[in-house]
Amino acid sequence: MIDRKRKKRCPETWKRNERKKARLLGSQYTTKTGKIVNKREVEADCTCKNKCMTKFTMEEKEAVLRALYEKGSKNEQDVYLHGLMECKPVVRKRPNKEARENSGQRVFLITYENL
Repeated sequence: MIDRKRKKRCPETWKRNERKKARLLGSQYTTKTGKIVNKREVEADCTCKNKCMTKFTMEEKEAVLRALYEKGSKNEQDVYLHGLMECKPVVRKRPNKEARENSGQRVFLITYENL
């Protein structure tokens, strides 16, 4: 029997992992089905009742995104985002059926500090 040298794995060059890395960095990538997903950019202000995104300038939004994309892994990005959020309990509870079903909901506010 002849001993053959096996090919070594190189997971960082696998297409799946390259897509994952591009998605984490917010850059353009191609999905498994061939669809091109464009680079992530700062979007227009949200339409929620709190108007939370109007409290920040475009430069501040870009700085937060840049800091987020500099993180190496999804876990580091999650830790960074949780550090920016402040959890507050619901202010007014309504005594109806929908409120009982959704009683576990909380409101999250994003705070921004100089990076």
